[in-house]
Amino acid sequence: MKPTHWFTPLLLFSILANPLIGQNFFNPSDLTKAFSTEQEDNIEVSLVSEAETLVPGKTFWVATKLVVDEGWHLYWLNPGAAGAKPTIKWDLPEGFSAGDIHWPAPEKYVQKGLVSHTYHGTLYLMTPISAPETIEAESVELKAKVRYTICSIECKFGSKDVSLTLPVGEEETQNEEVSAAFASTREHWPKSGDALSAKAEYDDQQLVLEFTDQSTPATATIAAKDEKEKPTASLSLGILGFAFIGGAILNLMPCVFPVIGLKIMGFVTKAGEDKKTILMHGFAYTAGILISFWILAGVLLILRQGGTELGWGFQLQDPRFVFALCILLLVFALNLSGLFEIGTSLMGAGNNLSNKGGMQGSFFSGVLATVVSTPCAAPFLAPALGAALTLSASGSFTVFTVIALGLSAPYLLFSAFPKWIEKLPKPGPWMETFKQFMAFPLYATVVLLAWNLAAQVEPFHYLGILLSFVMIAFAGWMYGRWFRKGWAKITAGALLVICIVMPFPEAPPKPEPIAVQYDDLYFFPELPLTELPENQKYITVAAGQSFVQLPLAEYFDSEIESAKGRLRGILLLKSGEEERHLAIDAPLEQVKVAGKALAAAQKASGGKKAGKIPWETWSPEVEKQYLDAGKPVYIDFTARWCLTCQTNKLVALSSEKVANQFKEAGLVPLKADWTNRGPVIAKELAKYNRAAVPFNVIKFPNESDPIELPEVLTEGIVLNAVKNTEERMKKEEEPPAKP
Repeated sequence: MKPTHWFTPLLLFSILANPLIGQNFFNPSDLTKAFSTEQEDNIEVSLVSEAETLVPGKTFWVATKLVVDEGWHLYWLNPGAAGAKPTIKWDLPEGFSAGDIHWPAPEKYVQKGLVSHTYHGTLYLMTPISAPETIEAESVELKAKVRYTICSIECKFGSKDVSLTLPVGEEETQNEEVSAAFASTREHWPKSGDALSAKAEYDDQQLVLEFTDQSTPATATIAAKDEKEKPTASLSLGILGFAFIGGAILNLMPCVFPVIGLKIMGFVTKAGEDKKTILMHGFAYTAGILISFWILAGVLLILRQGGTELGWGFQLQDPRFVFALCILLLVFALNLSGLFEIGTSLMGAGNNLSNKGGMQGSFFSGVLATVVSTPCAAPFLAPALGAALTLSASGSFTVFTVIALGLSAPYLLFSAFPKWIEKLPKPGPWMETFKQFMAFPLYATVVLLAWNLAAQVEPFHYLGILLSFVMIAFAGWMYGRWFRKGWAKITAGALLVICIVMPFPEAPPKPEPIAVQYDDLYFFPELPLTELPENQKYITVAAGQSFVQLPLAEYFDSEIESAKGRLRGILLLKSGEEERHLAIDAPLEQVKVAGKALAAAQKASGGKKAGKIPWETWSPEVEKQYLDAGKPVYIDFTARWCLTCQTNKLVALSSEKVANQFKEAGLVPLKADWTNRGPVIAKELAKYNRAAVPFNVIKFPNESDPIELPEVLTEGIVLNAVKNTEERMKKEEEPPAKP
């Protein structure tokens, strides 16, 4: 750093730190006192060597040892907002040469909003010294002039001439005490390696550092910590009541309504049939739902027992399942539209089935109702699902059974009381119109599932999937147009197989366990290229991939020449009790707009803006950053495949009025997108005893009770929650009343 650069902030810092700041005058003698070059107190300076004997031609380590009193500190290579780094000017015998200082990782020291990079206690600035091949003297004296700055309430300059005499010998011996101190110092050197990759870019306003850290895989310590925080639940009548009501309300959700509409038409066709037969259809439909729920619950519990974090609708996070469901519903919709007839309707809709075939249709209708209900989390259902996944296996199956009974209850009631069927319209030509009309909700469901697929596969692959839908429709038309022709059946069947096999998605990558979630992240740049806010803004977009955003320093233009196209420094990563310091040596490039990769990553992970609200991508680290800065956060746990989530976004979270209220309340909107499978969001939902989306919550900086919003939102509900947030924040900012 140029002298004019560090002297000005150091002078101002010393004046501000001086106790005389509270007075209305400045005494030059106080400045002399603050910057004494004759200082001998508060610090000890010496040279120490790991080698007790010098061997000609060998390289050995010598350290400048600086010991400061308690309450005082020294500065790193880049001192930060104030201070100056120690300097060492060597005076070595002829033939000896000194290498670069190896700086241990500094500490982040914050005082009155100013961030400095400091050391406390004992500091070893280790330097390699190379000895010549021939040394004629019996001993060698190493000399150095050490300049330093130490600060506490006041700052002091100092310098000291130090020396060390070592004997020359043929065999190197080491000082065990110094070797132990050097080994400890080496532990604090920043680590480097292939596991860390980084690059940086800057524009007129900011510098963005992108890094991928694979040096420490997901740690079991974090999972163990979350396990302690995970809430537990006990089975109660309240939970079972929520489960039954939530299951019943699912019948009115847009995901399930197409199936229910066709079942109503099935009732019409059964009017006048034997009561026992009607009741058996009801039992078959209920059995389909129950068995499907039991299978779903069993798979979910087995996977969670193995450590996989999942929740309601987890199968829709697999593009293979979503694609297969799209094909299935598209074929059903084409059939309902009258494009072709397949002889027996899997939906159990009105046709002249045999008793056996009809039962199969009712059973399969129950299975389909379960499958298409999973994208929805009806009111009252979320608490029951959250409890189900924290109960014992028997308790969980009980809750899922009650949800299934709630879902099947309307059909079962119609079956048990067949007289109710007589109040439905009589069979007639209207049924064909109704059947064709019900194809359109299925088409809409296919569109929604296809939209979900767009976030799960590559764009070119997605184009192939859309084209396969067209070819499936063509195969259906061919089958319906020439259904009596064998060649038409074979061709249509072949086209259907090709359209399923060719674009079939690959299995999603197995999500890694929870990647290290940084409790603290801080970048120490070697050169003063950036401002040093107390809390640097960073965001983890995916496991291991992170971005650090930093404002440019006032003297950036003059310092960038010294950088020579490289950004060097130390990256502090702190997770729980673990603290790591990684060496950064990244290419530094000037661009028109810095952070495009960050924006693209945020968009890919669901962090793009929606409507008027400037959403940011949620992660535990981003949430902590804002809360630590004293800002409340609004977290929207959502997914593309969740119809209720999309309805909430359209109805309650897209208006300019809501966006303005967010801004006025200082509420930071964060979007936690669960479209694709991942354990981080699942673990976070479990903390609130939830296992499904949507879930919206407002959290406060002082760790006070959060505001949990209902599953189905209206603009009024959101505005009321924001108003409550604003009032609570104002109360927290008010000074305590005087006694």
